[in-house]
Amino acid sequence: MFPLKTNIPVTRFAYGVWLIILINIVIYIYFRINFHGLLFADHGFLPLKLSMPSEIVSISEKMSSFFTYMFLHSSFLHTAVNMYFLYIFGKNVEEYLGSVKFVCLYIVLGVMAAITEAFMMPSLEYPIIGSSGAVAGIMGLFIIFFPFSKINVRL
Repeated sequence: MFPLKTNIPVTRFAYGVWLIILINIVIYIYFRINFHGLLFADHGFLPLKLSMPSEIVSISEKMSSFFTYMFLHSSFLHTAVNMYFLYIFGKNVEEYLGSVKFVCLYIVLGVMAAITEAFMMPSLEYPIIGSSGAVAGIMGLFIIFFPFSKINVRL
């Protein structure tokens, strides 16, 4: 099933949702055009790096990957699907929270997804990329904030 829209009306423009969508699309296009080196290995989240000594992987590289991974996507379809789901559910969540809280919470949810992955698979040898964890968190908040809403879907 593919969600088409929710029955919760939106009364204002979703600046935070569109900002996140724009950032993700710009980053995807930029790195698609200017792909240099091991982009995903350098900026994706790699739980195995957390256990490496600071001489091999710097603290700043370890910490920055908690944020950078959620703005990298492997393909146009990967980007489009994540941003579509963010758009469908994020508008209502942003209206409920406000734009600034929404963007901050989106980033916190993305970091929490990376931390969860690190605990679940600490020796993972390939980098994690994409905003799926943050978007799933936004979808979870939609369910919490609007438990009786209806979602129109296409089979």
